[in-house]
Amino acid sequence: MSRTARSTRECRARSHAHALFHLQAGGARILNLRHIPGDTSPEALLERGIVRVDRTTPWGNPFRISSRYGNRDDVIERYRHDLWRRIRSGALPLDELAAIADMPLACWCHPKPCHATVLARAARWAAEQLEDGCETA
Repeated sequence: MSRTARSTRECRARSHAHALFHLQAGGARILNLRHIPGDTSPEALLERGIVRVDRTTPWGNPFRISSRYGNRDDVIERYRHDLWRRIRSGALPLDELAAIADMPLACWCHPKPCHATVLARAARWAAEQLEDGCETA
């Protein structure tokens, strides 16, 4: 086996161990799907207490980095505005958002800036609103 192949395999194993540690310890809020071992389908992750938030799910950011929508920061900001619009209009009920507040979120971007950070903050906010007895934003 070449040195590069061995090194790549060792790095991958360390990443998987690191992800598992955070999953078991509950310390991670946002995970990279590349570093989660096993089945990463939305259903399989949910059984493990993880919410997949990439574009294959309703939680995904519909705004792609492009000349149309802009750079990473621009599309995250667009997502933030769109998420808030959906919350205010009632299209996204607070209880649905609050349901993921204490769950790790999995996307492809982490550790780069990601819409999942916006979603995690919004979910915590929704949970606080419901705890305080607020039913609408």
